[in-house]
Amino acid sequence: LHIHSGHQLGHAQVTVKDALGREVRREDMEGSAHDMDLSDQPSGIYLLSVVSDQGTLTQRMVLQR
Repeated sequence: LHIHSGHQLGHAQVTVKDALGREVRREDMEGSAHDMDLSDQPSGIYLLSVVSDQGTLTQRMVLQR
């Protein structure tokens, strides 16, 4: 998964949760781009959250294998 922001976020926390709300990945992000390996996760619906000093973005995503 490649995450790209149109501007510098500084330090941010990236969290991915499965459809049941279980946290499957949490990583720190610096700058405006971050790569996250989700190859060990099955196909399904996930929620991606990016939390920084500038606010919180939560996006639904579908992972297909």
